[in-house]
Amino acid sequence: MRVGVVGAGAVGARAARQLVSSTAVARVVIDDQDEARAGAVVASLGEDQASVSDSRDVDVALLTLPGAQHAARARELLE
Repeated sequence: MRVGVVGAGAVGARAARQLVSSTAVARVVIDDQDEARAGAVVASLGEDQASVSDSRDVDVALLTLPGAQHAARARELLE
């Protein structure tokens, strides 16, 4: 399963670390407006397990953005 983590702040980075340790997760995709921050999370996880990309091409997305941004981003992902 490919999991998108939308938001590469502290919560997103922690969630991504937990996801890569799951045998059910084949790939973690980090999606953040700040590509440098997303890249730093990927670098900490290893490029063999994670990548920076748009989270639209995943099986499930985890929103780790500030709460006020959840509804708008969820609508984008569902389109």
